Amino acid sequence: MKSTLRKLAKLLAFCGVLSIGTAMLSSCSDYEDIAGTWSGNSEVLPNVPDVADASSTITMVFTPDSTGSGRSGEVLMTALVNANQGVAQTNDIVSPYEVSVAATATIKGSYTFEEDEDDDVLIVFDPTSFKIDIDPDGVSYSQNLLDGAQQPMMDSLTTVTINSWRNILGPAVKNQFNSYQKISDIKVNNGIVSCEVGKKDLNFRFTK
Repeated sequence: MKSTLRKLAKLLAFCGVLSIGTAMLSSCSDYEDIAGTWSGNSEVLPNVPDVADASSTITMVFTPDSTGSGRSGEVLMTALVNANQGVAQTNDIVSPYEVSVAATATIKGSYTFEEDEDDDVLIVFDPTSFKIDIDPDGVSYSQNLLDGAQQPMMDSLTTVTINSWRNILGPAVKNQFNSYQKISDIKVNNGIVSCEVGKKDLNFRFTK
């Protein structure tokens, strides 16, 4: 009888260890689910002053650290921004026109899963890594606006436009990035990530 009880006790102990090991593996697997690239959908970029409309598309790349737990690592966030603005006539331009710009903003940071959570991620961004670039080739004007405008004036106008838009879009994109400091209720299903950022439910295409 005692021998049978000892065998039973050993069996229960083994099952307990196996259960813990399985839980740990499952936890690691949950953490690793976010590693890779998340590609979002175009959404309105808020808090942009004096703009007819502005939109951005967010992409995030999560790279786990070398511990192998999948719990923490580095993140790179990119925003592709498109914006349009109507401009009144000036001394040089005799009729109102519309200018469109395409910008790319990036920021780096680190992420970790929130304590005792496997679907909530906290992100700390490095503000010194923030960059926003506007390609001169991505600046365009409405066709009827600059008919006959000479190239030197066009180049000068584009330079002024780029500097102005960098100042206009920079703070708005920073605010959007900062809204991702906590990503909640992360679920990965068939290559789609669903999550909550602030009070918004968002979906991303997921690529490992």
